Amino acid sequence: MTLNFKRVLGWVLVFVGLIIVFWDISASYYYFTAKQEFPQVFVLTAVEKKDTPSAGVFDPEALAGQIIQEQIGQLIPANTISLLLNMSAWILFATFLVYAGAKVVGLGAGFLKE
Repeated sequence: MTLNFKRVLGWVLVFVGLIIVFWDISASYYYFTAKQEFPQVFVLTAVEKKDTPSAGVFDPEALAGQIIQEQIGQLIPANTISLLLNMSAWILFATFLVYAGAKVVGLGAGFLKE
């Protein structure tokens, strides 16, 4: 009984590719059902702006900018931007993993055909 190296390598590659794809799908399920938090690739920190109040100077541009910032802050929660960036990063990475896993499975299937 001879052990064909290409056949064994083909099966190993098929199983490794399937493991990559199924791990990616299960991790995505846990992230998108909020059972786990997305990997933190992007972390936004608040930058404090130091205003130097001028005595008796009325600056309508600064006042309008402050009002707009307050309104945007009320519309969009503080961590929404970083959450969307982290979700987008995970989607790109998960897409790459599924593609790579499919290529590994295809490579293993190619070895099994020979």
